[in-house]
Amino acid sequence: MLFRSQRKAWQKEAEASVKQGEANNAQFNSNAQQLKNYQAASQGNSDPNVATAELLNDEADRLMKEAAKERQLASEAGDPYNRNLHQQAAEDKERLALQKQQQAMARYDQAGVKPLVVSNDQSNNSNNQQTANNNQQTANNDQQTANNNQQTANNNQQT
Repeated sequence: MLFRSQRKAWQKEAEASVKQGEANNAQFNSNAQQLKNYQAASQGNSDPNVATAELLNDEADRLMKEAAKERQLASEAGDPYNRNLHQQAAEDKERLALQKQQQAMARYDQAGVKPLVVSNDQSNNSNNQQTANNNQQTANNDQQTANNNQQTANNNQQT
């Protein structure tokens, strides 16, 4: 009975770690997009805080890659003890990566950099162009269908 309870506890711990990893990844990706906007706005800025922010961001990327490796090792671990060790290492690295991202954003702010925001107009223009292209293709397909129907009718008259 003790073993079954312990196994359930390990399983719940593993499930919680996976959920934590998913949440950390979502936050990391959101921060990464914000940092890209800061980087775009800081082009040509020689403030040392900008250079430090870039280094912190690089460190955050490295830590998240290491965390992903730890999560992979956890999933491959043959025993709960090692799985738990790798999961904990992954969570620690993810937490540190998120901290590095926050520090990077703070450095950009200290340098007076305001993140660029990609306008929805650019995105909408791209979507509108794609819709126009799709509508044209649909019209071309409809014309081809009409031509095929006419050819079929001609062939039927000849037989």
